[in-house]
Amino acid sequence: MRVVAGALAVLPLLAVAGCASHRTDGLKTPTTAYVVAEIERQIAGGESLTAMQRIWALESDSATQVGADELAGLRSAALSSMRDELELAWQEQRYLDAAALVQSLATAAAVAAAGPAADDGEGASRSLPELYRHEVRRLTAAEDEVSALLLGLRAIAEQPFTAADLRTLRDLAERTGNARALSLLAEAAAERGLALSFPELPALPPFADMLGGMVTVWVDRGVELRRGVGIPDRVIGSGFFIDRRGHLLTNYHVIQSEVDPTYEGYSRLFVRLSSQADKRVPAKVVGYDRIFDLALLKTEVEPGYVFGSAAANALSPGDQVVAIGTPGDLSLAKTVTSGIISATGRRFLQMGDALQVDAPLNPGNSGGPLLNASGELVGVTFAGLEQFEGINFGISYHWIQRVLPKLYRGGAVEHLWLGISVHRDGDALVVTYVLPGSPAAGAGVVPGDRLVRVAHHVVEDIVGVQRHLLGYHAPTLVELVVERDGDRLSRLVGLERRPFSPVEVALQRDTRDHALVPLFGLGVQRIGRTLVREEHRVTRVVPGSVADESRISVDDPVRIEEFGVDQASRTAWLRVLVKKRRAGYLPASVLLAAALEQNHFL
Repeated sequence: MRVVAGALAVLPLLAVAGCASHRTDGLKTPTTAYVVAEIERQIAGGESLTAMQRIWALESDSATQVGADELAGLRSAALSSMRDELELAWQEQRYLDAAALVQSLATAAAVAAAGPAADDGEGASRSLPELYRHEVRRLTAAEDEVSALLLGLRAIAEQPFTAADLRTLRDLAERTGNARALSLLAEAAAERGLALSFPELPALPPFADMLGGMVTVWVDRGVELRRGVGIPDRVIGSGFFIDRRGHLLTNYHVIQSEVDPTYEGYSRLFVRLSSQADKRVPAKVVGYDRIFDLALLKTEVEPGYVFGSAAANALSPGDQVVAIGTPGDLSLAKTVTSGIISATGRRFLQMGDALQVDAPLNPGNSGGPLLNASGELVGVTFAGLEQFEGINFGISYHWIQRVLPKLYRGGAVEHLWLGISVHRDGDALVVTYVLPGSPAAGAGVVPGDRLVRVAHHVVEDIVGVQRHLLGYHAPTLVELVVERDGDRLSRLVGLERRPFSPVEVALQRDTRDHALVPLFGLGVQRIGRTLVREEHRVTRVVPGSVADESRISVDDPVRIEEFGVDQASRTAWLRVLVKKRRAGYLPASVLLAAALEQNHFL
């Protein structure tokens, strides 16, 4: 296997109507001039990361019409703009944005060193450890101790750290009551041979004493008319305090009407404390994450208990768990139920995975804490999913701790992505679909590429790559290494904000036939058309997809009869008339259905 450094498919040039003809006065063609002008516009407009990716693509294209000197000038201008953005972020104390720019500058330098000769990208005047250190201090000064601790733990796992860093995080862990964090910090100190003492936190109280940290989340949505009768419309869920300032966690779907711009009705959010069940306390939504179904709320109350200690060990099927919540109306508040972990790694969320539990739960339990037998937090429960009636789940704290700092920052949580869907082929992840206009499309990724590495993360599975991508806080340039026809290709990719529903974006940007691949795992090619119907041939069936489970095969003739999207149920459906080779080419009508929220996008 040979390694081809800097190899990249040609980035499609942006052309406009009427600009295809060549000029005869020796100047650049209008198309080339347009591309250069567009890159210059991006640099001037603060889109230096996008510009850098396009410049690198042009440098890697042997057929480019842009001269080497001009490309070098564009690269130098883009790097200079990135450094200016870095210094501005530093001055404005946007340390995580600055960290993303430091990483981007380093990546541009590393990729350029293996590719075309160019500016080495050096000159970043800040270091990652320095930026993370300042962000921890800023968050601590703002009394955002939970975010400061979680960010610090991630930083010392990836960057050099000092005894002073450990002391700062030790104090944060002690103040927030996070025994797991203290254990991790003690291990880090021992590995470095640092003589630091770590306090032993008091034992966790009985479950009954933890009820003081619980609330019932109440969303009043006015009155709903049913058959001419007005019925109170309300949503009831559970929540629990995670810091002394009155912040609490719940599920996004419980408070959705508070932040959903498409909701046009009345909506007011309150919580009822366990100690004052007859009093409604106003609350507000600080941040929310639709993908992980999480929301951070804020109340102006002093919690009776704070769920600050997370479990140190991963859960396994059969482990005991306890759930606390409000499984029905307010008369059932402060209910404690127990059960076991039925399974781990359930992948029905768009990102990450979930815990399956057999503890008795009902929709009102949604948003409550899931604890292990010792009373340590292991997740957030959610119940009442229509497609899994009678089965209950929890979002593992492993994912929650990565999302929490973003929730504290406020508003809708944004995640970054490459813009591809993948499937497993043996021990590799293979690109199934590339969204037009996505970072991966601009980097020349094509279906069939096998993922090798994203930045320093070696690709092993989908969940691992999604976990790695969660570590980026702002748009960042990363190196993506793929394998194609036995060659390893390195390319520069600018991570961008992930849309909530990639499939719906694909249906907007791409043709319907192309969008069938990420939806149903069905690739088709049109081979004929009548006045009312189109005839297709199956060109690809993604292993494990809906099409594969329906026993559709490559080269099967198909006729697309109907296609539709049901927003109410968040599903898409496709009815085809297929002549299966496995059935002797006898025609059969097949109905395919798939959720709009798919879990194979990166």
